[in-house]
Amino acid sequence: MRGTLDNMNGQGKISLTRGVAYGEPYDSAVADLTVRGQEIDASQVVLMMHGARISGDGGYDLQTKHVHGHIEGDGLVMSKFQTFAKASPNADGTLTLAAEANGTIKQPGLKATAKLSGVVLDGKPLGEIAAEAHSESSELFYTVQSTLLGRRSTGQARRS
Repeated sequence: MRGTLDNMNGQGKISLTRGVAYGEPYDSAVADLTVRGQEIDASQVVLMMHGARISGDGGYDLQTKHVHGHIEGDGLVMSKFQTFAKASPNADGTLTLAAEANGTIKQPGLKATAKLSGVVLDGKPLGEIAAEAHSESSELFYTVQSTLLGRRSTGQARRS
């Protein structure tokens, strides 16, 4: 890293193994970091935990307050997460998610999808639930679709 706080320049790699974050153990966490002036970027971000992979990239410009990022994960078996298992010991499901943002913190330009499939409670299959969300200016719009308990239902909402 070189420069002053107003004009930093440098790059590096962070690599962590067998740690715990927010009470949840992980196998590895890796990210390539770059700082150019007031912009901080993370690329090739990969978190391995519970046999699943969460990956992404992103960045933030300190001067313009612009944020951008992408994250995706697949095959996240909920019962393997200690936090979930403690809260819902007789439930399970597999989560798939993808999200991206391109804007500011107040107007993030968010687009996200998540799907919890194979939902099971007390050994009984319940179905699945999926959600889509996006933001326009400072408003959040989301749609939820469910086939839980053999019934199809859909809901939509908007939040300012």
